[in-house]
Amino acid sequence: MRRLLWTLAGLFVFAQAVFFLALLVWPGGADLGAMMLRLAAWEAAGALAVQIFFGAPALIALFWGARRGLARGLIALAFLATCGLLVLAAWEIDALHYLANDSLAPRGILRGLGLARWADAGLGLFALIALRLAWRAEGAAAGHPATA
Repeated sequence: MRRLLWTLAGLFVFAQAVFFLALLVWPGGADLGAMMLRLAAWEAAGALAVQIFFGAPALIALFWGARRGLARGLIALAFLATCGLLVLAAWEIDALHYLANDSLAPRGILRGLGLARWADAGLGLFALIALRLAWRAEGAAAGHPATA
């Protein structure tokens, strides 16, 4: 059961990292249209529901079943990175609504949205690396040489 949980959480974090890395590259440009297209892709993929109803419970279950403090800490970091992605997405939605509804919106918001693309990709990669290190730490604690 534990191996299945690790596999599911790993697949979730991997898919999350690939998704946000893809959104870093596509759509090209940093104009309002590209940012709206990026948000539409995020909503169409159902990323919010997957993160809340699948990813978070899988990471929490891994955390509670972890054998050592190092693995628990790394799983907690992966969970916090996933939560950071959710908070960043909420800010991006708010900023896009502000830009779309206010014709005199400052251009700094668009730069912030461009930075948010990089932050999304970085947090996705961070969660992936942290979970991989947690898997290796738990394997080393259990004495499995294949994961150490």
